[in-house]
Amino acid sequence: MTQPPNTLYIGYKHKIYRSTNFGNSWDLIGILPVSFARRLSSPVRLFRRLLRYELRSFAISKNGSMLASSREGVYWAATNNTKFYLTSFLDCCNRSVYSPMTITADCEGRFIWGEYTLNRLRCPVGIYASYDGGRTHYLIHEFTSGEVRHVHQVVEDTEDKCFWVFTGDVGNECGILQLSWDLKKIEWVVRGKQLFRAVVAFPLGNKLIYATDSELSQNYICCLDKKAKTIEKIGEIDGSCIYGTKAGRHLVLSTTIEPSRYIKTKMATLLCSSDGLSWTKYLEVAKDIWPGKLFQYGSIVLPRGQWDSDKTVFSGQALKGIDNRVYIAEVIEE
Repeated sequence: MTQPPNTLYIGYKHKIYRSTNFGNSWDLIGILPVSFARRLSSPVRLFRRLLRYELRSFAISKNGSMLASSREGVYWAATNNTKFYLTSFLDCCNRSVYSPMTITADCEGRFIWGEYTLNRLRCPVGIYASYDGGRTHYLIHEFTSGEVRHVHQVVEDTEDKCFWVFTGDVGNECGILQLSWDLKKIEWVVRGKQLFRAVVAFPLGNKLIYATDSELSQNYICCLDKKAKTIEKIGEIDGSCIYGTKAGRHLVLSTTIEPSRYIKTKMATLLCSSDGLSWTKYLEVAKDIWPGKLFQYGSIVLPRGQWDSDKTVFSGQALKGIDNRVYIAEVIEE
């Protein structure tokens, strides 16, 4: 299914909205199942931040199927015209399955994602795929107990016909893997350093540009040579990176304010690049007064995926003056 030009989707409380006119108006297109506890806390923004009762991830396939996740589960809808989402069936292998931090909708119409949870006991976690629009999800790879803490992101690479998988969080749990296009073979590319801990990545020809997501070391924008499997640091960034997107000609990423001796700033930043190698800081926003560990770290939240316009869409989380608000800005190159 081809989306209308410049289509935007946002999550608010347990609902999903769509705009086809740069955010001038929004239509309600999705309502997720919600528990009684979440319904009670929903009207109060600070409670939603405390309990993490927000939409965690969302993706739409080329066939129009939609998939969303929250802390409570994974949900699907067959088309944009179906407002009420249904709970997906997960191939659980006789254990609990944790909802994803990110979802990839690939060019074949599949949904692919990895489990994300605190996982203090380092239980097994898996990578899942759905071939039927999100109704059913099958385990395609399981990391053994203690192998990784969780999966951050699965990035589609249409040029090399593969996927890049990013895991965390400490020691050998951190790494980048390459998953075959048929989803049957997976192998470690690099592993065992905070330099390999990431969420955001952009495949660009023979390079994979990514930004690290660490509170345990200095954070960098890096370049992975796909063939040589070597990594070069492009430059330092002020904080950990959780969000990134492609807006027209521009790559956009943001930093998050976390408690860390390596993250000295109290400003979340927005950075843009046209080639992945040279980056410009366009925006800085200060953390709000509420403690980050309880009421979420300060982040400039960017949409997953990409769109054709050079305009950049972002929202604020736990930031002064922009928390829970959506903005659309145009990058003007000097």
